[in-house]
Amino acid sequence: MKKYTIQEVTKKVNMPSSTLRFYESKGLLPKVDRTDSGYRLYTDDDIEILKLIDCLKKTNMSLKDISQFVEWTNQGETTVDDRRRAFSQRKKAVQKQIKDLHEIIKSIDERMKALK
Repeated sequence: MKKYTIQEVTKKVNMPSSTLRFYESKGLLPKVDRTDSGYRLYTDDDIEILKLIDCLKKTNMSLKDISQFVEWTNQGETTVDDRRRAFSQRKKAVQKQIKDLHEIIKSIDERMKALK
């Protein structure tokens, strides 16, 4: 299995190393391997979890809820329904945000037209 340094991972997931360390300190990445010298070594699975965390964070999911989601992911097949339900809730929340943003754009457009 290929291992990646923190610098390689920051480029792959477009996150600063401080964010990776923060997520690890919060238990979102509890199994990060280390070299004998203490340097972090990430796997492809770690990278996938980081991408998942980033996706959920962008939906404004709280770190507590993200932590629960990651825990479900680590538990495997027995939590598929929980994860599906959580994804569905996040999708609905994002769809509402998009709708609200479209309304804001419409309002801005109307106000810009009134300025002519």
